[in-house]
Amino acid sequence: MNVNGDQTRDQSWRWRTCVHEAGHAVAALLLGYEGVGVAVFDGGARGLATPHAVEKAEMPPETYHAPATLDERHRDMSWPELLRAATYAAAGAAGEALLLQPERLRCEPRDGDAEVCYSIARAAVPSNCNGVVERDFAALAANRARSMLDPFESRVRRVAEELNRLGRLTAEQIVEAMYPEHATRKES
Repeated sequence: MNVNGDQTRDQSWRWRTCVHEAGHAVAALLLGYEGVGVAVFDGGARGLATPHAVEKAEMPPETYHAPATLDERHRDMSWPELLRAATYAAAGAAGEALLLQPERLRCEPRDGDAEVCYSIARAAVPSNCNGVVERDFAALAANRARSMLDPFESRVRRVAEELNRLGRLTAEQIVEAMYPEHATRKES
């Protein structure tokens, strides 16, 4: 492949990552999570939504998404907390489906987000939870997130565009990107 082809592919992956993280960012606000920022790493190949200071954020170690680590994190959560957490975890896939594949009505989380949803399924259905239940629960969470984000399509796009431009967004910058009409309003 030529250099221009590689560059186009890299830009495409960066845009997909920005859209994915924008899905998490907008969902965080809609679900009431405070202070969530987003960042892209490795030229856009990987991204992160985090409640910690995004200016200093780094990708977590691979063990962060290990089943034992995740199961411990979700074990004592109530059913409403689990559904909220699963919806947030699946919102990246929902953002991708909304902006990149709008004709698709169903979506499913991948990679670390899927592992989070599977762990939440094990906490929500502690007995008789198998791989089918885990995948169906993850799909339920992703489609719930998609339905929640649908009315905010233009807001998700704005956040993705700003993340693509800057590489990192604080919670305040996410709100400004979502609602530029309020961020630019002059005091009378």
